[in-house]
Amino acid sequence: DTANLTASVVGSDGQPLDEEVFFFSRARRSVTIDRTGKVEALAPGQFTIVARTRRRGATAEGQESRVSLGDRLTAEVSVTIMPPPLVALNVIAPEGRLYAGTEVDLQVRGTDDRGAERAVASHSLVSSAPQVATITSFGRLELRSPGSFTVTAEAEGVKSALDIQVHANPVVSIDLKV
Repeated sequence: DTANLTASVVGSDGQPLDEEVFFFSRARRSVTIDRTGKVEALAPGQFTIVARTRRRGATAEGQESRVSLGDRLTAEVSVTIMPPPLVALNVIAPEGRLYAGTEVDLQVRGTDDRGAERAVASHSLVSSAPQVATITSFGRLELRSPGSFTVTAEAEGVKSALDIQVHANPVVSIDLKV
């Protein structure tokens, strides 16, 4: 996505001044800006664009001190780039058998409208059979008893479901001796 940023310099009398303004990005790998002020989003997040004038009184000749070159004006603009909209979710359970009496983490991955995989920071999980499995307050899947259930994930209005089978745990107890 792109947008155009414009800047002008106004004197203390409210009249526009004939000053060249140039731009740069503090995060060039995430957001770029060219000489004309065309901003291009490369990654989601919050970034800073800087608009700056050339030093007043600067000359191209010699290496005068910074003080004698005059002041320059600087303004910073905060730019927020939203991630592209989700079009699909994928719920991923750990590989192998899942056993009653254990807790596991599920992964939820999203695909945006450009086909790229992206992180899903905020999502909800729901179990279709709480007697078989529930979602803990930490977002883990607590497997309570053998059986089948469906876990449904939702984020940004997009849903995805995964059918899961919970098996009886072959381990009844563990003895540790020191």
